[in-house]
Amino acid sequence: MSEIQVQDVMSELVTTVAPEDTIHEAAEQLARNSVSGMPVVTGTRVVGMVSESDIIWALTPEQEREAGMTILDFMMRFRHRDTAPNEHLRVRDIMSTLVASVSPYASIWKAASIMHSRGIKRLPVTDNEGHLVGIVSRADLIQAIAHDNTAVSDIQEAIRVSSE
Repeated sequence: MSEIQVQDVMSELVTTVAPEDTIHEAAEQLARNSVSGMPVVTGTRVVGMVSESDIIWALTPEQEREAGMTILDFMMRFRHRDTAPNEHLRVRDIMSTLVASVSPYASIWKAASIMHSRGIKRLPVTDNEGHLVGIVSRADLIQAIAHDNTAVSDIQEAIRVSSE
């Protein structure tokens, strides 16, 4: 299984947003595409990541934040208000700028190791020049693992070696 590369399991159709887009536009993209996070790109270069939790954190007054609240929950809560707090914010104001990415030629174990160590659900896949070519999620990795008969000890060893 260690020979499976990220390019074998990644999605090439990636929902993205630009730094200058509004938080409302980002929320619409997330909801429309049923994803919980997406890369922020300038041209084809990844400059950040934005997620449902980033949007909720930025727009929800601290006393109204709830664990597990999705963007749809948030939109329902604020649908009767004329404006949401901080709705003037742009994606650049709330995105995470410390972005981990992975090469399409990396093993899926390298991707799994990065996701696990950073506590993230998805990784942008970039070429040698840093251009976005896809995205790989935990679900993509689980699907690859489920279709392989590699022994668990072999999988654990591959992850250990990839994280070194």
